[in-house]
Amino acid sequence: MTKKSILCIFVTIQLLLLNGVSAQNLSDSLGGIKTHFQLYSDTINLQPGEQFMLLRAEKKYTADPTFGYGWGYGYRSYHLEFTTNKNIVVETFKYHVGYNNDPKLVLSFYDVSGLLLSSLTFPFDRVSVCHNFSSTGSPFFYSIDLIEIPISLLDHTAKIGIIKLEARK
Repeated sequence: MTKKSILCIFVTIQLLLLNGVSAQNLSDSLGGIKTHFQLYSDTINLQPGEQFMLLRAEKKYTADPTFGYGWGYGYRSYHLEFTTNKNIVVETFKYHVGYNNDPKLVLSFYDVSGLLLSSLTFPFDRVSVCHNFSSTGSPFFYSIDLIEIPISLLDHTAKIGIIKLEARK
């Protein structure tokens, strides 16, 4: 074998190896961390197809065109993102005049032995849900903002219960 043919084989092998390394999905490329939580909604096992945590940017803003003012801010936080073929359970609470009747999300965190570690309630506007309602069997894509949830709590969590609360008159 000549030096030229050896060099040609070496370059070919390098190209094949380097092309295989770049074959990542988008969540891995953006720094997503795979998670393995058991996800339930009431007694329904959501059986997520994939799940990961990802650092994302968020924005909040408001404007009043009548008085010509507005405000806004942005922040970065981790999001738990997952796909499932089942929707989360919606429970209702009584509508009360003068109270916060906006939809809420309740997350309950359990350890490996089933012990409830913590249960947190926050506004449902911290959840992004995408779904094709015109197609039967279309998956649900969830992204939950974990801004107020300690990472150390997630380190001890094996199962997460997810419930949506809505006010009913």
